[in-house]
Amino acid sequence: MNVWVTRTEPGSTRLSQQLVKAGYGVYPAPVLSVEALPLGDLDGSDFALCIVLSGHALHAVPRDCATYLAVGEATRRSLEAMLGVEVLVPEEQSSEGVIRWLSAHNVPSVVLVTGRGGRGLIQEKLLTLGVRHVVREAYARKFLTPEVKIAQIGAIEAASGDGVRQAATVWFAAGGDAGVPVLVPSTRVGEIAADAGFRKVVICAGASPEDVLQALAATGLANDG
Repeated sequence: MNVWVTRTEPGSTRLSQQLVKAGYGVYPAPVLSVEALPLGDLDGSDFALCIVLSGHALHAVPRDCATYLAVGEATRRSLEAMLGVEVLVPEEQSSEGVIRWLSAHNVPSVVLVTGRGGRGLIQEKLLTLGVRHVVREAYARKFLTPEVKIAQIGAIEAASGDGVRQAATVWFAAGGDAGVPVLVPSTRVGEIAADAGFRKVVICAGASPEDVLQALAATGLANDG
């Protein structure tokens, strides 16, 4: 069974390698690409917290912030390797998890490093809390329309709301079955997948390769290549 890996690079390659090691066939064809946006330097010492929403945003992360918070484990590891400091991760690795973290901590100032065109939930929370903050839009997403051979695909992996929407556009345009298993990292993305027309949505514990592999094993999807 081939798993269509739709997430952006370099995550697509990392996940594909882990799936192959576990015995799964892989159909890597991202439906999104990311373009880094140029930004000037920012003095991080003026801020108590830097929130980083994606590994695509590392080039825009200021140094010398008092504390760093990453949304996911992969981003945390990349930040720690780059900065040489401990990076926190919210219990729920999502924007909602970051909002709950902010509600539980008194943070006077924040740098929010994100992508252009995101949901804006964290910035809304910062405004509600009256926190002084700066938003750094570090990258822009571009939608891709890869050619997919639907007969070779037994499951679809999508790591974001935009990703699962674009995967649905490509899949159904190619005549794909709405009952194909679609693996997503959260309930929110699962709801988007269902709205896009997918009938069999599998909620993973997160977006890491380990989370995807656990979900595949739990659903009994065969790793017969």
